[in-house]
Amino acid sequence: MTALPLSFVGIFVLGFMHYWLWMTLDIFVFILLASINFIWFVPTGSVGYIMVLNKLSDRTLKPGLNWIIPVVTDKYLMDTTVITKVLTDTKKIKTRNEVKLEYTLTYQLKEEYVSEVFRQMKANYWDTHVSRWIDAKFDTIVSWLTYPEFQLRKDEIEDMASKLIAEEVDKKCREMSLDLASDVYAKRYDVIKTTQSYPSADDPTQMVTMEISSIVERQDLVNGVNFFKFIDLKINKVEFEESYEQARSKVAVAKAQTIEAEEKKKQLLILAESKKEAEILKAQGEAEALRLKGASENEVRKVLGEILRDHPELLKEELAKHYPKVLGGNTMVNLDNL
Repeated sequence: MTALPLSFVGIFVLGFMHYWLWMTLDIFVFILLASINFIWFVPTGSVGYIMVLNKLSDRTLKPGLNWIIPVVTDKYLMDTTVITKVLTDTKKIKTRNEVKLEYTLTYQLKEEYVSEVFRQMKANYWDTHVSRWIDAKFDTIVSWLTYPEFQLRKDEIEDMASKLIAEEVDKKCREMSLDLASDVYAKRYDVIKTTQSYPSADDPTQMVTMEISSIVERQDLVNGVNFFKFIDLKINKVEFEESYEQARSKVAVAKAQTIEAEEKKKQLLILAESKKEAEILKAQGEAEALRLKGASENEVRKVLGEILRDHPELLKEELAKHYPKVLGGNTMVNLDNL
């Protein structure tokens, strides 16, 4: 038997090794690609939910690497970070006037109920359900209120609206998920109305009496679960109707003019009082001066009278100094004033 040349054996071995390496590489690439399809990376701040053969799975996929079945599985992500929405809306108040509100809603989903949220409300749950719940409840809350209350009780209204909206969303979620949980205790709120007085926003010295809508917290035993960790509302800006703003402006101008007039009146009264006091002081001074002058003249007259009694010869000279000469007639001179 003729031996195979060494070169032929080497070529055969090299060819086999080459084939084996390529086969191994292909298998590795296949396994790698298959593994990639079996793995789904969920980013931080999101939670995944899947549909297998078009059926929603109850399984919640947390951030990180998760195993799935490729081809038959559809993957979805839902944001579970804190979401903030700034909204503007015009609503009717108690008197049927309109108020324009800019407010901020902040909320966050619970990770464990993401698949249930999708099952009940789909991925755009905000537009299909939650925003409508909130808008309807906020409309009701605003319809209890008046313009003065928005001026004087903005912080209280914000707190009340936040609690009642959170309760409304909680109630709606629990109604959707009665089969997910046993009985639990949840907060509930009753609305009560009382009459109270507040200092006026335009003039704190004046009191405004209003019918106040307030809330009382209680605990109720309820079924189901809430899909949200929290929902919070904050009122950023309140704008009243133009006619009301104009009326407020006119009132403010009138009050400013009234205050200015009152101030001028006070100044005039002070000035008049000062002038009066000055006139009184002047009159008192003149009277005192006259009194002093009169006392001096009396003293002079007294001394002069004594001198003339003691020296009658001087009477003629004194008369010549103080009185004009009289020619003829029977004119008599009263000497009592000498």
